[in-house]
Amino acid sequence: MEQEKIYNNTNVNLKQTKLKLVLFVILIAGIVLFSKGIRYYIPNQEITSAKEYVGGDAYNYIMAASIKGGEISGTETSKTIYICSGVLLISYSLIKLIENSD
Repeated sequence: MEQEKIYNNTNVNLKQTKLKLVLFVILIAGIVLFSKGIRYYIPNQEITSAKEYVGGDAYNYIMAASIKGGEISGTETSKTIYICSGVLLISYSLIKLIENSD
C-alpha cells in the first residue's frame, strides 16, 4: 500500500516536471518570436530608381511604387504575426506555469 502511494506520487511529480519543461520551451519560443518581430527589418519607403517596365516614365514609377508598397505591407504583416504569436505563446505559458505552481 505504501509503495503504491509512493509510485503514484512519483508519477504525478514526473508529469508536472514534464509539463513545466514543455511550458518553458513554449515560453522560450514565444520570446524568440517576439524578439524576431521587434527586430524585423521594414524596407525604406523611398523609390530610388524605377526600372523600365513599360514605355512611359510615369507608368514605371507607378509600377515601382506598387511593388514597393507590396514589399512594405508584406514585411509589416510578417512583423505583426511574429509579435502577436510571441505574445500569445508567452502569455499562455506564463498563465499555465502560474496555475501549475502549486
